[in-house]
Amino acid sequence: MSATAEPAPRPRDVLRHVLVHLVTPLLMCLGMGLAYMGAFVTPEPHELPVAVVGSGPQTQVLAQTVKDKAGDALDVRTLASRAEATDALTSLEIAGAYVPDAKAPELIVASAGSDMSATAVQKVFTPVAAAQGAPLKVTDVAPPVSDDPTGQGLFFLLVAVSICSARRAPGCGCGPAPGWPRASPSPSA
Repeated sequence: MSATAEPAPRPRDVLRHVLVHLVTPLLMCLGMGLAYMGAFVTPEPHELPVAVVGSGPQTQVLAQTVKDKAGDALDVRTLASRAEATDALTSLEIAGAYVPDAKAPELIVASAGSDMSATAVQKVFTPVAAAQGAPLKVTDVAPPVSDDPTGQGLFFLLVAVSICSARRAPGCGCGPAPGWPRASPSPSA
């Protein structure tokens, strides 16, 4: 039997085949890089919900003062009690609650919801407490689990899966392109 030789693939077909299987992972890497830069380069709060705990005119004035200084960065509201603030924190309605007290002001946060938000709220209310001449006590009512202190374990797992998938994508398309010679089965004896 004579074997028929298939024509050699044209260089243009080879180049197109290789580029088609490399463009997708390259675009994924570019997209991931831009997403990281956009999210982590210079984060700033925008309408971050916070609360001042208490009732009466002093609480209203303090809440309005914080709102005026922060502008659009904070969404300041008042809550009547510490228990109400804790409930709002654990249900992620607010990022932090400031409990004014002349001797021991307190900031209540839930860092398991967002460590970055808890840090931002602490930066906002530390000067407020300092202006009252008292150190700020920070109470975390929902700390992250001990195995994942930053609360970002799942995020980085998904990043690893994405990178492995992008790394494997070119290998999935490495079959012969149209017009490439294919291995023929060996003749059986």
